[in-house]
Amino acid sequence: EAESSTLEGARVFYLPDRQLPLIDLSLLIKAGAVDVEESRQGLAQVLNECLVQGGTERFSPGEFAAALDEKAIKLSVSVNEEDTTIKLSVMKNDWDQGLRMLEEILLRPRLDDTILRVAKEQAVAALKRQSEDARAVAMREAMIWHFKGHPYGRDPLQGVATIPRVDKDDLRAFLQKYFIPANMVIAVSGDIDREEAFDSLQALLRLFPLAEQPSRTISVPESTGPVLAFTPKEGQVQSQV
Repeated sequence: EAESSTLEGARVFYLPDRQLPLIDLSLLIKAGAVDVEESRQGLAQVLNECLVQGGTERFSPGEFAAALDEKAIKLSVSVNEEDTTIKLSVMKNDWDQGLRMLEEILLRPRLDDTILRVAKEQAVAALKRQSEDARAVAMREAMIWHFKGHPYGRDPLQGVATIPRVDKDDLRAFLQKYFIPANMVIAVSGDIDREEAFDSLQALLRLFPLAEQPSRTISVPESTGPVLAFTPKEGQVQSQV
């Protein structure tokens, strides 16, 4: 059975597993696309591509990737609709180094200019190609009409205009506001003692700015009546309902 504790405002769960000399860490952060201003729509998608790949103040993107590969450290970030998931998987002997790498991308990300530019260009290009996929168009229109006036119902194509305006300051502001201990739930499992796990995580969390959990003021979506949305696509030989 998992044990839990509160460290620096973050709820932490611990479950030992001695079968393999591996340690897995998951951070669940209450921050996602719904928390992004409409004028910066697409920021979450850009952050997904830049936070790990964009390097840190100490490491260039290539150097950071090489440092991860050298120790077979797996580190990923996924900013979703309502939450962000960060996963770290390391060999037992590389636990401290893995935490240092995590610390660097969360507190001292470089957000490399080239990586940022390419991420924005690719995101915009993907949106422009979306019209070629009948299923994607149907799902987009269903969400827009079903959640009209709600963050869930934002038109993704607005990102064609807003994504190019997303800059480093926007990304850093999002990280500083939402990526704080009071807004996290953490789970660690693997070949590590409870005391070592909690002590090392507490040391990491103490490096973050002390702040209260940001509020989220998303209203409950209003009920919508039946809608028939017809989107003609010349040249398409397939229909999607």
